Amino acid sequence: MVKFVGLDLLKEMTLKQSLNTLISLVVLLAVAGCAQFQAPTTTPGTSANDVRARLGAPTEMRTVGGAKVWDYANGPQGFTTWRLTFDNADRVAKVDQILTASRINSLKANQDSRDDVANLLGRPADMSKYGNAGYEVWTYRFIDVQDRMLGDVFIDSATGRVKATTIYRDPAYSSAITS
Repeated sequence: MVKFVGLDLLKEMTLKQSLNTLISLVVLLAVAGCAQFQAPTTTPGTSANDVRARLGAPTEMRTVGGAKVWDYANGPQGFTTWRLTFDNADRVAKVDQILTASRINSLKANQDSRDDVANLLGRPADMSKYGNAGYEVWTYRFIDVQDRMLGDVFIDSATGRVKATTIYRDPAYSSAITS
């Protein structure tokens, strides 16, 4: 006979204990969920070696505007990418959350390139190619106040230039209200 210890424990718990356990679990999950939105615990002046020791390897390293930057993306499906920009002494000059509506909206059609998009927003959560239509779509996930959003950047496959951008609520986190 197989005995499930967990079931016996649940049977012995009082209603109050069950509620306390449930509340604790909900709080734990909420804290874990919010952790991805928090900025890394790195301040300007921190050395690159200390950053790597504290945060681990960045998801991307690049040079933007002559400065070394490290991106720390949360997930492939995360809503934040924190960018650490280093000065000439290899110390953190600033820390920015680079996935924002204003940054996506700042892209200029027929002017900005794939590299410009990557330098501004880091790696996308998703990339889709539509060969017959002649374009690709880079999708970024971000938080706008409290709403989970998606930002699509349409890039002309032939020229590598931005064609358009669009921002909308992430349907995975939105619910339609019907009457």
